Amino acid sequence: MNNQTVLVAKQVYKSRIKSIGFWGIVLSPIIVALVGIGITFLMGSMADKSQAKLAVVNDPQLVKYIKASKSLDVEISEVSSVNDAKNELSKEKIDGYLNQDSGKFTLIISSEANAKIDENDIRNLLTQYQFTEKASNLNLSNQEIASLQAPADLSVHSQDKKGDTKAGGDAANGANYAISSATGILIFMLLSIYVGMIAQEIANEKSSRIMEILLAATSAKVQYYGKLIGIFALALTQIAIYVATVFIALFFFKDNDMLKMVKEVLSGVDLGFLAVTLAMVLVAIFGYLVLASIVASLVNEQSQVQQAVAPVMYLSMIGYILGFTVAGSPNNLLIKILSYVPYISQSLMPSRLAIQYATMKEAVIALVIEIVVIGLITKGAEKVYAKNVLSYSDDKIFKQLINSFKRS
Repeated sequence: MNNQTVLVAKQVYKSRIKSIGFWGIVLSPIIVALVGIGITFLMGSMADKSQAKLAVVNDPQLVKYIKASKSLDVEISEVSSVNDAKNELSKEKIDGYLNQDSGKFTLIISSEANAKIDENDIRNLLTQYQFTEKASNLNLSNQEIASLQAPADLSVHSQDKKGDTKAGGDAANGANYAISSATGILIFMLLSIYVGMIAQEIANEKSSRIMEILLAATSAKVQYYGKLIGIFALALTQIAIYVATVFIALFFFKDNDMLKMVKEVLSGVDLGFLAVTLAMVLVAIFGYLVLASIVASLVNEQSQVQQAVAPVMYLSMIGYILGFTVAGSPNNLLIKILSYVPYISQSLMPSRLAIQYATMKEAVIALVIEIVVIGLITKGAEKVYAKNVLSYSDDKIFKQLINSFKRS
């Protein structure tokens, strides 16, 4: 990389990063996320945190068990009859009552209760209560009851074709798949921004005839690689800002429920999976910028930019859409083949790898194919760019593109 290329890249990068439009693009998702966190916090702080009041009809043993278990976030009381319970419920002294009749339980909840009584929590507690009662009738000790209730000690590992195993299971797979899904959305968002940005950068200079002045001082190769590197650096900057924002938010808002979920997901991510996914994403973004620079070199004026980059965006949509179908048909032959195809593999291969329908070796092969193919296209596009950037043909863009590849 010569000094002129670096100079062009810096100029492109600085001119964009100083613009209000760029920061509007970068900060808008962060602002939306912060508003969401703020609303969640506000709703949580304004929520009625009073305990629900539950009455148990004439069953002191059940009342004692519920209080001892401390598994229900309710205020427990006891009433002597169903009529008393109904009377207290109508006067809003309680939010619901629990009655047992011949071994069957009935839970009555007020439709106007301010505090919620979770029926699933009640059901689980009653199941445990009945189990304990039956165990006591069989003269089982507390240690024996605890032993019967203890969950199975299960550890989950995944095994590859060579027989090597590593820790895995639903937690790791779920975390990896969540990251791959979020990555697919991030890729599409970044491509929507930067494909148009590099196209406008080139089209603006070409339509205003500034390109002729620039090429008099430098070469088409310098302009081509300079613009690619400058715009790619902007994309890296945006990704870095988002990563830093997530970690800062996790540090300062560690008690937020939404961020607790994010932290839980991140803790289960496999580092090898993360490295391959990140590499595929960055290579793919660069590859799409190359395609955008090719079509942008064909336009004569700014009004043609959207028409020119449309096919590039359509191509990105293929991987974006198919990425959401992987979980339902990961072994589909078409999905398997496309997960090795550059410009699409960055969405499909990470998803297949996340749910262990592809191995790390297969993912690395897909990455190598992507690097080689996009590297060759980048080199070939250099000649196409050089031939078209000073050409002002009135032919349709698609026809110009075909003719350019024939000449190159």
